[in-house]
Amino acid sequence: MAAGDLTTLADVKALSNIGAGGTASDPELTRLITAASTFIANATGRSFDSVKTANEIRDGSGGVNLYLREGPVVTVQSLYIGTVPIPLQPQDGQPGYFIVGNSVALYGYSFTRGLNNVRVSYTYGYTAIPADVAQAAIELVVSMYRRGPRDALLTKETTPATGAVTEYEFMDVPAFTQSVINKYKKVVPA
Repeated sequence: MAAGDLTTLADVKALSNIGAGGTASDPELTRLITAASTFIANATGRSFDSVKTANEIRDGSGGVNLYLREGPVVTVQSLYIGTVPIPLQPQDGQPGYFIVGNSVALYGYSFTRGLNNVRVSYTYGYTAIPADVAQAAIELVVSMYRRGPRDALLTKETTPATGAVTEYEFMDVPAFTQSVINKYKKVVPA
């Protein structure tokens, strides 16, 4: 499995019956796995195979939620509002911060209004490839394999002998794969 691949050759073969019992299709399937994985990563704006660190300086809104630019948030290393360090909430109902998806929420505090007065350091990403993303990659690989040698990122193709132009749409992407792309598409808060 190459870096960035969202599924394995064994999983594609097991769930599709392509190349069952042989290895003749393995090089093509391996190439398609990388192409499909790259397509999904580019379409969502996410890397599904790593955890990274981010530091943000943000304006306080006066509210209790801060949507971060990256996600999903795994851990928060530090959170400051002005010069005040905000602790991790030890339990429900106690003052501190807690993580909710791509945001940090506060209990007993607020993100005091101000310019560049909130500083947060955090890790984000995926410690494992989500199962629906892996399945979406498998379905895209199978679709690409069955439609032939055309690259999944190709949007227009001209046949040299006839000059005929064939245009491809995202409808070439299986419906489940497209729904997973839509679900994970990165939306950056203002």
